[in-house]
Amino acid sequence: MARYLIIRSAKVAMLVGVAAGALFLAGGNIMHAQGQGGGSESSGGGGGGSDSGSGGGGGGGNSDAGSGGSSSGGGISNQGGTAGQAGTGGQTDTGGGAGAGGQGERPAAAPTAEADEDSVRPGWAGGNPELNPHAGAGSGNPSSGTTKGDIYGDLVMLLRDPATGEPIVAGTSVDPETGEEITEYYVCLDADCGTYIATELGELPEGVTAIAVDFGRSSVARAPSSVTDHALEEALSKLETADEVALDLSGRIVYSIDGTWYTIDSPLENLALYIDLAAGLATDTTTATETVLDALGLATLDMAASLLAGVADKTGDITLDYLVNENVISGVVEAGVYYDYSTFEYSRDYPTDYTYWVSIDGALPVTATLDINAYLADESVNGALPDATDYAALFAAAADDALEVIELAHTQIYTELLPGTVVE
Repeated sequence: MARYLIIRSAKVAMLVGVAAGALFLAGGNIMHAQGQGGGSESSGGGGGGSDSGSGGGGGGGNSDAGSGGSSSGGGISNQGGTAGQAGTGGQTDTGGGAGAGGQGERPAAAPTAEADEDSVRPGWAGGNPELNPHAGAGSGNPSSGTTKGDIYGDLVMLLRDPATGEPIVAGTSVDPETGEEITEYYVCLDADCGTYIATELGELPEGVTAIAVDFGRSSVARAPSSVTDHALEEALSKLETADEVALDLSGRIVYSIDGTWYTIDSPLENLALYIDLAAGLATDTTTATETVLDALGLATLDMAASLLAGVADKTGDITLDYLVNENVISGVVEAGVYYDYSTFEYSRDYPTDYTYWVSIDGALPVTATLDINAYLADESVNGALPDATDYAALFAAAADDALEVIELAHTQIYTELLPGTVVE
């Protein structure tokens, strides 16, 4: 068993349970709750959700195109699109994103690719495997596994309770056609959700453009369970056979073998560790990741935040909406459930003597030193932390801080002095 070498901070983090919640989609309607489509690793993609209740869009597995689902979640009929989202490793020629909860038209920000009329591709290319005369063994095993996160794509930012992550209800309305009651929510009109507008009959008001949740490379969360299970085995094997284990500047796990240090920087491995650690912390059942990290003093939500940062784009952001939706997409919780961060504590306590290279106006690079905590607190970076009782938002902020430090350390030369720089 490897021994733990360095701990970045002394944050206290515990977990006590889960709370109710939901995913939300911008398309034809804003859906209150969404189930997950069948999804498989086979060509042809997964099946969509049901026609009523909280149905989910079909997941495209490792295929060329899946089939969108349909749903009337929240009492609204919403026909699904025809093209499902391709699973990790799958490419799609005919459809961009998955039908989530029976997606209607896609917003302009994520257009569906159109076929090239001058293309010489055969008719079965781009998601029509039933027309492929060569289909056979290459079509895959239709029961080879399930795909996590079939409800993925066009999720929008909502005004949420910062303590739980639950969307704040704007009121209710009655569908004039069906007489069913519809719950309305506030949709954010800017990244900080400083301005927002209520949905109308479960839809965005005409002319309103919602702020989409940016997942970037976190789409690996849609990988089949077999993929993340293998990634988990790989990551745990590294920790169990390492000579030493430590944390880098951002809180990511590093380990040494025969004097050489390595970083667990694979998004899939960080995701697999995050899912398994979160599951262990949320229940009385001890997972493999919890066991290994507990022996190193790292089985905490503080560690989970750093693992989540290792999944995201280095130049992206981890917001409350990102956290809530990623937890459902990756299978940390089921749709309609929120992870409970009610005992999570966090304060910035990064090392303050970080040195970086800066070249101003093309001059030769020189070194400058900054206080990382002051850098993160600058309004142009991450700004002030949420209140200590805004537990879910605070966890998202901790993960976003770690992500900012990853980006900071990976940029070789800056062209201006960074906020928090110590001027001597």
